[in-house]
Amino acid sequence: MIDAGTLGRVFDLPLAGADVYLSHLEVRGGAANASEGGGFAVRPSTVLTLVDSIVTDNQADTLGGGIYSNGTVWLDQTFIEGNSAVDGGGLYSAAVARISRTTFQSNTAASTGGAIANIGGSADLVLQVSTLKSNVATPGPDSGGGAIYNQSAALLVNVTVVSNLADWGGGLYEADGLGANATLLNTIVAGNVAIKGNHDGEGVFASLGFN
Repeated sequence: MIDAGTLGRVFDLPLAGADVYLSHLEVRGGAANASEGGGFAVRPSTVLTLVDSIVTDNQADTLGGGIYSNGTVWLDQTFIEGNSAVDGGGLYSAAVARISRTTFQSNTAASTGGAIANIGGSADLVLQVSTLKSNVATPGPDSGGGAIYNQSAALLVNVTVVSNLADWGGGLYEADGLGANATLLNTIVAGNVAIKGNHDGEGVFASLGFN
């Protein structure tokens, strides 16, 4: 376990071209003051692969409480819990994110994406066989996406999105006017709460069936 004790960010991966593999690790207590990525900050052209790990109780004053990425992130069998930021409480991704067999639970965003914010023209999210539960985009003013706020390409396959909360889109929020394109296959979105809009999803989503 690595506990930063809120003294600063836990991992900063700034080296372009670096390929970092971590497993069986608990990362907690990171604090990115006036910055992004309390647990991890993944910079452009850097790859982070995180397997069988826990990212918990990290916070960022801006983006990505658990993980901020403008590079590439691979998560497998990982637990993202209790992290907080303005956007992307668990994960803020502005580039490539590939996530499988992972749970996002009890993460909080002050604005968008309690669990995940997928934002930017190069953002490309694939999420499969995963659960997003009890995440919150803190209501007011106009928070969106208790679980996921999507502004780019996103594919959800065999995903469960339940018991999340936001002003708009308690489960999922699709920023349609900004080029968002989210597709769902065999995915459950249920029991979420929106204070102002549609409870489970706000926006237009494509379905490949069995949702």
